[in-house]
Amino acid sequence: MIFTKRLSSSINKWEYTIPIFATLSLIISCIIVSEKKYFWLDELFSFYLVNDKSFAHMMVALSDKINNAPPLYFILGWLWIKLFSATELTLRLFSSLGMCTAFVIVWITLRRTYNFWSASIGTLTAFCLSSAILEQNTEARFYGLFIAVCSFGLVQFDAISKEKSCSNISIFLNICIHTAIIYTHVFGFLYSGAIFSALIIRDKYSRFQVSRVHGLCQGIGVHRLPLYFIKLKSAVL
Repeated sequence: MIFTKRLSSSINKWEYTIPIFATLSLIISCIIVSEKKYFWLDELFSFYLVNDKSFAHMMVALSDKINNAPPLYFILGWLWIKLFSATELTLRLFSSLGMCTAFVIVWITLRRTYNFWSASIGTLTAFCLSSAILEQNTEARFYGLFIAVCSFGLVQFDAISKEKSCSNISIFLNICIHTAIIYTHVFGFLYSGAIFSALIIRDKYSRFQVSRVHGLCQGIGVHRLPLYFIKLKSAVL
């Protein structure tokens, strides 16, 4: 079963007030802070790329050594501004929605295993008391999207770990999630690799096997390595 079908029925509806109020607070925080500060250098890089009128020209510009980030954020950001325009607030809200998505997914994942207070306190502490999270929540950069796709990786790992055997749908979904992780941040392969390592350890100490997932995860990493060397070389130069 894929992760969308594994939401625990034991979660009471009123418990969802925690992720609802937390996401509202993150969005409101983004709006308030955005009104008080201008774009800084890294945000300007994001702005000028996603504000390109030509999608093809933007993709070519991504090869510039000034910006060594993978393309997924800019592809989605380019589509985002076509719907909501390119302003400081709209681009920062794109990042904030990524943080909100991550909060909801992490909370649900933890709540399926732990009690309400443990899941809520842990998630609120990580997302609402972390200066790094709160700072990136109000910046037009790719970290909001990156945390969101990593949270999908977490919940999919949790779902796969509870399966006796992996369906083709689960494997395909896992490929899509890890591809998104890798194509969002230059070091995304480390996070994808951490989940891959956890799957190996899980198999080693479990009577269930998900070897097909291991092989496909490896395939994702191998085909991406040449581009990593190019990006890292650009960052150094």
